[in-house]
Amino acid sequence: MATTNVIQERKIGKKYSRLLQSAVRNAINQENQSFKTLALKTKVGYRIKNERLQRLVLNAPKQSFVHHYGVETIRSNGRKLSLKARNHLDSFKQIQVMNSLATEIGDVRAEEVIAQINFK
Repeated sequence: MATTNVIQERKIGKKYSRLLQSAVRNAINQENQSFKTLALKTKVGYRIKNERLQRLVLNAPKQSFVHHYGVETIRSNGRKLSLKARNHLDSFKQIQVMNSLATEIGDVRAEEVIAQINFK
């Protein structure tokens, strides 16, 4: 019984990591065509620990995070550099990935709890 739940959680993790990855890549591409290399290097994976899906992991180049949060700094030649925050990594909020992920994981784990209860 436990092995089928692990398999189900792996499938769910793979499914939602792909959905989130495509959403983030599309958002980066829509922002600016010159960011195409950032979009291609952005990856989303999943981590399983103790036979449970623990988290989704976003791996992206640091330039992507700089464009997301913005930066104000002084360059080595004394010129000011100011980039506005673009918030392109917030795209997963628009497609409701996290809500549907939580629903599916909750269903799988609820089945496990029900299977472990001994009814008399």
